Amino acid sequence: MRLGIRIKQLGKKRNYIDKRFIDIEGEYNTPYPLELIIKNVVSQQVQAFNRGKNEKSLIHFLNERPARAHHGNGRIIFNHPYNSKLVDEEKAIKTALLAFQDGIIAIFMDENQIHAIDEKIIITENSLMTFVKLTFLASSIW
Repeated sequence: MRLGIRIKQLGKKRNYIDKRFIDIEGEYNTPYPLELIIKNVVSQQVQAFNRGKNEKSLIHFLNERPARAHHGNGRIIFNHPYNSKLVDEEKAIKTALLAFQDGIIAIFMDENQIHAIDEKIIITENSLMTFVKLTFLASSIW
């Protein structure tokens, strides 16, 4: 099934990721626990990211931006893999679940906040899941 996702960060005017549709396992109008939906979304995103790490693209080679970025240091490198490690899917899923449980991210389904990891959610063809990264203010006493 297709699920619309959006990622926001508090204090920012623009979305980090605007509405994007992804394919996850499951059927519409069937209740699923939030934990399973998070696992499916993270799994799909990690697989897409890892596929992109392994692909060579003519667009990256011909893109002018890397040339301008490296021009100042006298060396131009095209599509250099500074970090060639692939993302560990299990670790990413655990991190995402922990972030929700610790209150680092808030999740909304069609403008309704989801509070519990075991809460059942029904996804329809028009559903939009929004992940909001909460930013905490820190200060020190001087």
